[in-house]
Amino acid sequence: MLDYRRQLRGISNVSISLIEIALYISCLLTLLCFCDKLGWLWSLPCHFRLQYLLAQLLALATLLSAKAWKPAGLAALFSIINLTQIAPYYLPQTGGQSTGPTQRSVLRLLQYNINSRNKNYRALVNYVREINPDLVAVEEATPECCSVLSKSLADYPYMQAIPRWDNFGLVLFSRFPLSGLNTLDFPEGFGTSTPNCPSSICRVKLASGSLTLIHTHLLNALTEQTFALQSLQIEKIAQARAAIQGDVILVGDLNTTPWCYLMPKLTDSTALKDCGLGLGIISSWPTTLPLIQIPIDHCLVSERLTVLKHIRGPQLGSDHFPIYTEIAVPR
Repeated sequence: MLDYRRQLRGISNVSISLIEIALYISCLLTLLCFCDKLGWLWSLPCHFRLQYLLAQLLALATLLSAKAWKPAGLAALFSIINLTQIAPYYLPQTGGQSTGPTQRSVLRLLQYNINSRNKNYRALVNYVREINPDLVAVEEATPECCSVLSKSLADYPYMQAIPRWDNFGLVLFSRFPLSGLNTLDFPEGFGTSTPNCPSSICRVKLASGSLTLIHTHLLNALTEQTFALQSLQIEKIAQARAAIQGDVILVGDLNTTPWCYLMPKLTDSTALKDCGLGLGIISSWPTTLPLIQIPIDHCLVSERLTVLKHIRGPQLGSDHFPIYTEIAVPR
């Protein structure tokens, strides 16, 4: 019996040691989050703050039960550091106007990076039929994708397409009239080896009033060149936003997370707010690896607009989940 107890104690000590090692790694990665402006490699750890927080909270509970006070204190400290970044997405927000139903209309928006290699267009069409959005914004839209969806979604009379055979095509389907199409070609003045990443800007005429929709797909910052270009891409979008009067919605695959410095740079420079604030974090990529899923698909709105719903849709064949948002637009 004594040997059995010693074995259990030994197993327990090993488990505590492993938890402490995992804690120290998550703390180190949390510190590296503050270096995300230094380069593409430095920016990678910041995308996983939610995972660090969950690991630190688990370590905190375990270490407290084991009466390991010093590492438990470290776990508590770093949990608080990560909570400062994540808590705003779960706390009630005071921004926007909460108006009565007679003073606003509701715009229903579906955003989806379909993946240029994904041919399961029927899954998207079926989901559109299920939720019946007013606008459907699709990234990585190839010419084939645009052709198939334009026929399957023929009841959406307005379409704005920038099809491409690479990963940066865009297509927008709307039940409301679209006008004033403006394409932002980016980057400009770089070699042909650099992808062209267009963004589209258009006016959406609602039943009462109108707003501007910016549809984009930012570069992923996985090299020093694309890290710099992604920041320049945000600056160009911000310049276009500055010339727009009235309400604005920016939607698309932004290839960055809320706690990377690029997201505050985008929201501050465009005077737009993240739809997830107060409604929760939506991890949209990758669909097949739940433990490392991160929120990189976003919808941003101007301050006057109120977000009523912001949820993740089902897996439709892409490596991204679709994002469905309902937005109250004052009349």
